[in-house]
Amino acid sequence: MTADERIEKLLNRFGQTISDLPKPTEEDYAYEEKHRRAAREAAMNWSDMNYAAGSFLKDYICHLADVIDRLEIALETAAKWADCSTCAVEYLEECECSEHCNYRICDCYLRDEVTKEELEALDEDC
Repeated sequence: MTADERIEKLLNRFGQTISDLPKPTEEDYAYEEKHRRAAREAAMNWSDMNYAAGSFLKDYICHLADVIDRLEIALETAAKWADCSTCAVEYLEECECSEHCNYRICDCYLRDEVTKEELEALDEDC
């Protein structure tokens, strides 16, 4: 399984995807020039060193790969230790809660800016 496939599978459990991200073609880059320029600036700002032209981009890509790896581990840990009451599988009565749990967050928890009162109501209704 590729890194993207692994990440896609994990993100799907939390209501996210990378499948819709742009990819380069033979005719064009994946991202517009303004976004590539912003990425280059972010890489330059990340490093305090005076890199040779282009070398900092490779270093920054490696840094972001490390960050992604750690985020992947964090999401796996979150899924492993998540409360079963927030799992969509439990509500479908397909739960086989074990070390091989396939936790998938219930859609009702994926909203932005959910208040404490709404969460309490969601726990009852989800």
